[in-house]
Amino acid sequence: MADYNKLSEALRRIVQAPENNLMILHGFVAKYTSGNKGAVGTIDFISMDGTVRIPEIPINAIPGLTKGQVIVPTIKSDVTVLWAVGTGNASILSFSHIDTYNTISTKEVNIGVTSEIPDDSVDYNELQEDGNKSVTTYTNSSITSTVLDKTGSATSSITTDKITSEVGSSKMSGKSK
Repeated sequence: MADYNKLSEALRRIVQAPENNLMILHGFVAKYTSGNKGAVGTIDFISMDGTVRIPEIPINAIPGLTKGQVIVPTIKSDVTVLWAVGTGNASILSFSHIDTYNTISTKEVNIGVTSEIPDDSVDYNELQEDGNKSVTTYTNSSITSTVLDKTGSATSSITTDKITSEVGSSKMSGKSK
């Protein structure tokens, strides 16, 4: 929690500096427009009180992006933006709901869930795992999913020529012809 507080305070100082003329605004997504030729699109933003409207805020800060990490918000979802009042430029900081989440990697993508033992006396990143977790690893040639708990594990792997499943000490495999 301490690191988050430091980051939050640093952002607050940057935003509140008079020479930057920046504002953090909370509002909602009024419209989504997809980009041309696979490029990431834009949103139209309206502040919660309706006093600020910012059209065509890029979903990603990298213009013309077609790969990498792309998050498309749900229409009418809450959104927080950082707005440069003088230029009208804005960057999206967060969404409350998303329609699409894409991650395209050149090597590997891991998605998982790890259960932790609640403990209010330590920072979140210091919580101990309770032994229950799952992870799926995607590469350009395979998908492997593993689920673990205190009593055992199960793994399923898929490649272009084979599907393998292991549950405990049992293993099943199938190959394409």
